Amino acid sequence: MMTWVRLVLLGVVCLGGWGQSRVVVAGGGAEGADGDTTAWSFKAYSELMTLGDVNGPNGNPDGMLKLAILGPDDFDPCYDAAGTESTVRSGLVNLFRSYAAAMGMNWQVKYFIVEANDLTFDPTDQCYYYSLNVARTIEMAQGTRSVITHNGTQMSTGTIQEIGDYDAIFIKGGDQGDYYDTWNGTLLESKIRQVVNRGGPIGGTSAGAMSQAEFCFAPGKDMISEDVLMDAQTDYMDDASQPSQSGIHRDFLSMVPGVVIDTHFTRRGRLGRLLGILAKTNADFGVNALAVGVDERTAMIVEGNNARVVGNGSVLFVHESANTQRRRVAGQPLVYTNLVADRLTEGWSYNLNTRSWSTKPSNTQAVVLPSPSATPSGSVLIYGDLETQNSKFEKVGQYDPPPYSLVNGTASTRLARAAGYTLAGDADTRRYKHEGVFRILYDRPDLSTFLVFENGIIETSSSQPNQVSFRENNYGSGSEAASIVINARNATYKGLSPYSGHPLNDVDTFHATAMTQLQIQVLADSSTTGSVYDLNGAGSGGGGGDDPPPGSISEQESNNSRSTAQDLRNASYPVTLIGTISSASDRDYFKIELEGGKTLTASLTVPSAGDYDLYFMSSSGSTLVRSTSDGYGTNEQLTYRNTSSRTKTYYIEVESYAGSSTTQTYTLQLSK
Repeated sequence: MMTWVRLVLLGVVCLGGWGQSRVVVAGGGAEGADGDTTAWSFKAYSELMTLGDVNGPNGNPDGMLKLAILGPDDFDPCYDAAGTESTVRSGLVNLFRSYAAAMGMNWQVKYFIVEANDLTFDPTDQCYYYSLNVARTIEMAQGTRSVITHNGTQMSTGTIQEIGDYDAIFIKGGDQGDYYDTWNGTLLESKIRQVVNRGGPIGGTSAGAMSQAEFCFAPGKDMISEDVLMDAQTDYMDDASQPSQSGIHRDFLSMVPGVVIDTHFTRRGRLGRLLGILAKTNADFGVNALAVGVDERTAMIVEGNNARVVGNGSVLFVHESANTQRRRVAGQPLVYTNLVADRLTEGWSYNLNTRSWSTKPSNTQAVVLPSPSATPSGSVLIYGDLETQNSKFEKVGQYDPPPYSLVNGTASTRLARAAGYTLAGDADTRRYKHEGVFRILYDRPDLSTFLVFENGIIETSSSQPNQVSFRENNYGSGSEAASIVINARNATYKGLSPYSGHPLNDVDTFHATAMTQLQIQVLADSSTTGSVYDLNGAGSGGGGGDDPPPGSISEQESNNSRSTAQDLRNASYPVTLIGTISSASDRDYFKIELEGGKTLTASLTVPSAGDYDLYFMSSSGSTLVRSTSDGYGTNEQLTYRNTSSRTKTYYIEVESYAGSSTTQTYTLQLSK
């Protein structure tokens, strides 16, 4: 059984933390047909069964794989006045039964209804409906289905105790807010943990998947992207059952440390929603959490620090960078800058600790930025509430009629070096547009892509045609909605899912896009925040920021030797230093002091363009400790304790074993 240890270092949650062997996080959507071993759901859900028999009564394996499914009523139960069952739809039980049979396993699958309503009688069809804490379970044992009980009482302590002897847990969709309110702090939650702590896998789909996150978004409300893009502190993120309390809970299952998870991601256009949740999580808890958005018919399989992607769609991983600023003012749009994102499809893996991809498919391509085809000139005004405004972008990803194609904008004045969509929150088209901005970058990584929502406007002026600014659309209702901008200026690799038809179910030729090291900006209200976007690649400006990186310092050249080392002896610790290794011969030296008896920790976040090493040296230049892990984008960390009683001078060196970049920065964090 793997042991996890959670460490918070300078606001970054380092993963590697509490007991579990495997977590299956599925994004929702329709499962494949029973017994179909090629379906996405088989690839995901079978991961709960391959570890086999790990539990049993008194903690002893009993020779049978036992899977407990938890959630609201998965059937269509109907009972007459005498309590006789008339119809039952088996749902997930039959699905898991068919998978276990296909895998040739000695198995048992049982469904436990754990909701919160009472037994009710519907006079229109003379049927009783059971839900919430009902002691009815449906059992699949050696191919025989039987109704264990349906007496309308609360689930007994003995039944809950039984769950602790199972080998695996699966939590179905529903409302994670209900799960939190009903299960948190109960015997049921402790029995779920018992299964996991003995090495049993756990998984879930939709709400069941969101419940696995350390920072579980469970407000009991249905928030959409526009809610938080218009109001960074919208009460849709408050707990419905505890008004004024946060709807982000850290005291629930917490099976995947350091993350917040959202599901049904692209199909429901939840990018803005996820970024708003991430901003609130980091502000509320003082961490640098990792946000994970999982598409429908797609899953993330977590083992230790490794997250594998399986299924038809993509999984988006987003986190703050050292240059991130966030502005969360009540009643005003969210502003959130310089976020780093990796969007991965089946065949990719992601390291949750280093926050970078770890394996990639063989058909992956390196991203090569072509020279821009046009130069911004003149003024352009794009209203977010008009579909026809899409033609004002240089390029538009056309999805209707299918198949998808990248076409030229048709307006006489077009926004050069940009592509995108207006009405980005429209319920009928948002899935196309939220997939389209990434597919455009796959085709043309030199462009910037925009999602402009109904209540927003983007514009340029004749005097500064490369500077995109943001303001409210006075023709809409409500306050301004922030726009989302994505670029691939630092992207390293790209690819397409091997499966078509996602998330555009009616477009069989469309494949989800994978791309690493994307940059995301959420920008609004330029006149107040100063936030603008530079199409020429100089980055975004402004944004305010309610908690900029502590002690942030820029690396100063020339510091290529100990004699010219940048002096950090008077810096205020902890220190966050931003620098570049601009060539193979570039070396960055930093001079520090360490008091007697104190320990210094140095953590180097390495960009994807390089394989950098970290050295800690004495005042004479002797190497005392080093960190030289292999691999591009692999981070480094070292510690050193001054065992003497006096303050000493030391040097830290950052150098390149392979690779360099004049644009991709490293982050050196020092604490003592």
